[in-house]
Amino acid sequence: MAARHTIAAFLGIIAVCSIIIALASLLGIATGGLIALNRVWPGLFSLFRRRGQNERSLEEGLATEENQVNASGNAECQRQTKQTTEPTKLNWAAGYPAFAKGKKLSTKVQILATGSGLGPGMIRIAPLFPDTVMAVFDSDPIAVGETNSRIMKLRDQFAKTSKPVVGNPYQNISAFLMVHQAAAPNYFTKGQLSKVFVSIPSQESVLEKSPSAVDISQSYASVTQSGGVFYALFESEDALQRFAGEFDIAGHLWLRVPEEEWTKDCMMAAVGDRMKEGSMHESRIAVWKRK
Repeated sequence: MAARHTIAAFLGIIAVCSIIIALASLLGIATGGLIALNRVWPGLFSLFRRRGQNERSLEEGLATEENQVNASGNAECQRQTKQTTEPTKLNWAAGYPAFAKGKKLSTKVQILATGSGLGPGMIRIAPLFPDTVMAVFDSDPIAVGETNSRIMKLRDQFAKTSKPVVGNPYQNISAFLMVHQAAAPNYFTKGQLSKVFVSIPSQESVLEKSPSAVDISQSYASVTQSGGVFYALFESEDALQRFAGEFDIAGHLWLRVPEEEWTKDCMMAAVGDRMKEGSMHESRIAVWKRK
């Protein structure tokens, strides 16, 4: 009887050992597979880590020179990126240290440029209004990073004091990632903006359906002060005419500014005919004034 118990116990031990060995083998195979996968794609695991770090950076609302490379990916991935920052959580103070008052700004943003490639043009405008805060919204993380990098270099070059001070050149401008450009007006309060630059993309260059000219007219009218100016930039004359025809439907909100008047505008004189970075042609521009 005792012998039977001994044999049963022995067989039980063997069974347990077999299970342990099998589990260890499976674990080894899985680990080996992950190691092999990482050898084939060395940056796989670091990519996931960087993506998490970049998402946290984007939640701050400011794409820096360091994280913009990690965020870039390819064009398709950029279009599919979800906008994570809510208007109330956008960290304005991080972009304008000279104007920062805690986590808020001592003065609100008054000039906005939203759309592709407007950063360089706005950098040329910034010194004209050193006490006026202006923001650049772009859907391309690389463009945002490059714009902020140029701004930081110019701030250092023209710094008059060791600390950022209001009035020092280029302290009043910063770029932010804005994946969905249609949401840009949501980041401002009623009558907050005095000047708005919007790059209107051609329908062929966007995957998502763009907001109509009427929608753009109404959404920006709510955040533009009376007498404020709306500059719309186009890639072709046909696109301008189509947009203007629809935009003018909201005639009770805006007044079209004749070309002979807006060409004398000091802001347009600063940027010249090529407001957009990388443009091979003169930008087609239409201008309206808020009633």
